[in-house]
Amino acid sequence: MDDFDKTLDALFAALPALDAGEQLPDDAPFRRIEMDFAADVAWFEGVFEGETAGCPAGKGSRPVYLVLDGPAEEREVRAILVQFGDTRPVEASWESDGVMANSGVLVLHGGDSYEGADVAQSVAARALAVLRQRTVEEGRWDRAAHLADSFAKAGVDPENIAVDVAPGDFAEGWLLLDGPAGPALGCLVDPDGYSLGPCLDADGNEVAALLVR
Repeated sequence: MDDFDKTLDALFAALPALDAGEQLPDDAPFRRIEMDFAADVAWFEGVFEGETAGCPAGKGSRPVYLVLDGPAEEREVRAILVQFGDTRPVEASWESDGVMANSGVLVLHGGDSYEGADVAQSVAARALAVLRQRTVEEGRWDRAAHLADSFAKAGVDPENIAVDVAPGDFAEGWLLLDGPAGPALGCLVDPDGYSLGPCLDADGNEVAALLVR
């Protein structure tokens, strides 16, 4: 896990401050949002892979924490922590399942498999529109071209994708959208894949799920 153990310890330590809305240091890579999945299961879905992994969704609006990685202009999401229990997690169990995200876009949502596929592709289309506006330095990975190729392999002509974008979309590598099927969190991620496992509170109860590269 390279140095992520230290990052995860820092995230757990920062949860009270994040929940209280306190200002963290400028270099802190953590963000907090809230999502009401309106479902029993929250799904992590790699766009186009047809593969999902789920965790309990909890009741009502739940805190979701993000760990960001990379320089400001190329931010992606290194990890997502979904707290479905009422107590805060203090440690992770590294017994995990794999989640593929070959397209470089991963979506967290509460829809069923059919709704989820539509939601994931709509989020990916928004991501593609944003990425096309960015300048790619010579020799760097072209995330937009990679995502467009993923659309093409799925039978969708990327040249026919035209969606509106708003200032700030995916500025930090993520975007939270509200739609008919409920909220959906789209994240720019490493296409090499992620692992999903449980997190425990101080009493050893499973209270959260951690998706991590």
